[in-house]
Amino acid sequence: MGLKTAFYRVDENSMPYFNQLKKKKLMIGQEAILEIKNFTLEGKGNKSLRNGLNSLQKKGYTVNIHNAPHTEDFISQIRIVSDEWLKNFEKEELVFSQGMFDEKELQNQDIITINDTNGRIKSFLNIIPDYAEDECTYDLIRKTNDAPGASMDALIIKLIEYAKLHNHLYLNLGLVPMTGIIQPDNTAEQIIKLAASKIKRFQYYKGLREFKEKYATLWENKYLVYDNDFDLLQLPIALNNVMKP
Repeated sequence: MGLKTAFYRVDENSMPYFNQLKKKKLMIGQEAILEIKNFTLEGKGNKSLRNGLNSLQKKGYTVNIHNAPHTEDFISQIRIVSDEWLKNFEKEELVFSQGMFDEKELQNQDIITINDTNGRIKSFLNIIPDYAEDECTYDLIRKTNDAPGASMDALIIKLIEYAKLHNHLYLNLGLVPMTGIIQPDNTAEQIIKLAASKIKRFQYYKGLREFKEKYATLWENKYLVYDNDFDLLQLPIALNNVMKP
């Protein structure tokens, strides 16, 4: 049929199989993993986290876990938050390796919210199935323009509590694209590393990594696996097509 194969977000442990097939690889980022037993809010290093949580509490904000299934009214409330987040960051929904706001899916997932003193939802994240053993993870994490500064941290910390309650050992914080390339193995990785330091668009990934570094205890390399360098001209187009809703 003239089709070619490529493999997206391959982990380090799987690379030997592709090496045997003489495939090429391109590091596309790192996945942040938290070993839950090692997390604590104590200590000098987490003072800013404690201050942020205390500030939320003093201002009357609450962090709540909502167990599925949910009402249509609740889904409508978090839809407002999601739409405002997309507009504020000038983003569009993506699919394939990323989640999007899907009401039918969200109705059956546990959701964590931050509410103000009037009960209005200011931020949320949804907990999704994770088929890695002993691991918990989330998908969307979104907030309104006027959400308190510590809201993202409060959601993650509540998720850690949730994971402990359900006897998980790890929390997968997701991929940080285009980061972690310390020693480039090929020209493509050299270009990515240079772009990450020069192009303004890549600064978002830098901020995302700084956020997740507050929690991650492990960083797992992720790769794009392909046949030859010419594929790198075609793969961004293919990925862009499948990421559209």
